[in-house]
Amino acid sequence: MAPAITKYCPFPSNRLANSFAAALAIAVLGALPAHGGRRTVPKSNLAAVSVAQPIGAMAKVNSVIGEETKAEADAEISWDQQVEALAEGYRQRQPVRWFSQQWSGRQVEQMRDRFLAVLAQDYGVPIGYKAALVNPAVRSRFSASGPIRGIFFGNMLRPSGVPISVSAGTRMLVEGDILVRVRDAQALQRARTDDEILAALDAVIPFIEVPDLIYSADSTINAQAIATANAGARTGWVGYPVSMTAENWRSLSTVQVAMQTTVGRQSQTRTVFLEKGLGMKPAAVVRWLRDELRRSRISPKRGDILSLGTLLPPMPAQPGMEISLRYLDLGSGGGAIVFGRFSYR
Repeated sequence: MAPAITKYCPFPSNRLANSFAAALAIAVLGALPAHGGRRTVPKSNLAAVSVAQPIGAMAKVNSVIGEETKAEADAEISWDQQVEALAEGYRQRQPVRWFSQQWSGRQVEQMRDRFLAVLAQDYGVPIGYKAALVNPAVRSRFSASGPIRGIFFGNMLRPSGVPISVSAGTRMLVEGDILVRVRDAQALQRARTDDEILAALDAVIPFIEVPDLIYSADSTINAQAIATANAGARTGWVGYPVSMTAENWRSLSTVQVAMQTTVGRQSQTRTVFLEKGLGMKPAAVVRWLRDELRRSRISPKRGDILSLGTLLPPMPAQPGMEISLRYLDLGSGGGAIVFGRFSYR
């Protein structure tokens, strides 16, 4: 197993001596012990996930999933009923109705944190964080005032090329993305300039994210819905880390990204420059994510991965779809690539 960890692990190898490095092995190998069919999480690792009360009986919210009438759909429900339905739908991979009533910012945070507590039970400890709705053009479609954040847990991500079933989620999408890795957590917290922020990182990791748009097709999805559902985090493919020098970091914005998708005999290639795809400078996204996590009293640790957001418009996942994401002229090695493939089951 050691060679597999070395080959795919986005974290430094010396972190395998602590629990967070073990979480990375989980992300790659699915090695977290299970008890009663459910992943367990040490209490000490749940500090970053506001631990909520256990999800209660589902009888009162069964109508939220699948078979509700129009009258039921329009009725107001409590935020705890909404999040219970979301958690059950996520686990069962069943579409969930998002009730379009406007929740307060505090209620959305409560729903998100309770949902995160459920994910932590099933998927292990956090191994990184993601920014979503980064591009202003995408953000405007969901009436969002700014980006939103999510958490990647230990058993979510897969190594490059390992098949992911199209039934692994509810309404899965494919996104060309990019990860960066934290080198110095304290320096990241102190950083003020773009150069200081980038100096606190040590690698770029190719990443194809497979988020899950878990809500039913007749739901009106807004920024609150996406924030509550952990920014859609479900799974994705992780490539080899690319070490970055100061000069490499400065040229990151101009790296060209090419994403090829193939289904049967039909193939499509789309390209974009990294900063244009994000809609923000990479360092600005890292700064926003750091500050947003700090507001929730979460501090990224050394080796944590940070997703900067989608670079190209997402596409629906399809059986047999093959994806390659190339980063041209990235780092000193001339580029990087990550592969993904959806199996039929």
